[in-house]
Amino acid sequence: MYDINAGLIASILLLVALAAIEIGFRLGRRSQGAVVDDDSKAHINATQASTLGILALLLAFTFSLSLQRFDTRSDAVVDEANAIGTAYLRAQMLPVPLRDETRALLRDYVDLRVKAGSVSITHDDEWAALTAEASVLQNALWAKARRAAEANPNPVPSGMFVQATNDLIDSFGRRDAAIHRHVPEVVLLLLVGTFLITSAIVGFSGGIIATTGAPALPASAPKPARAASK
Repeated sequence: MYDINAGLIASILLLVALAAIEIGFRLGRRSQGAVVDDDSKAHINATQASTLGILALLLAFTFSLSLQRFDTRSDAVVDEANAIGTAYLRAQMLPVPLRDETRALLRDYVDLRVKAGSVSITHDDEWAALTAEASVLQNALWAKARRAAEANPNPVPSGMFVQATNDLIDSFGRRDAAIHRHVPEVVLLLLVGTFLITSAIVGFSGGIIATTGAPALPASAPKPARAASK
């Protein structure tokens, strides 16, 4: 369902819900002869209230899951940005030729991650290409970190950059996992099914009420005579 436009899903769902209400209403009108007593109407109202409660519960759970995943993705973006910034700052402690090469790679990596943030995950080919490019740059950065550690075993400059590079790669994995973590489609399908069933029950209840109410006076009924004035 995430490959379909949200506006199209909402439009189709609205039309189907209106159709379900109309079908339920017509079925309710046809049940005039079978459902007339108060016990039957109370049972229908109780069923309607129960399905509305289940729908509200599913909506609450679905929105809760969506907000949790949105917050996780937002935190993942901040964590990755901080990891890249830390790696860029610690790259300044590397030797001059290695420092310039590493900072250039980090700038390219930032541009790539910014571009990836504007691409929808439903575009599989483009997303896979950006992920592959990010992996290539990560390997290049790790190679620079290994060279720095081999050239200067001192844990202060090289070791800190190695740790920052490792955090950068880990933050990429966390953000990628958070982006692909959505509300399961089974939950969405269950929500849609409950919504349609509730719409049909609401329409059926409306049809029952419309047909079992007080009958209207026929058009040819005589008007009541006015009281004679004194």
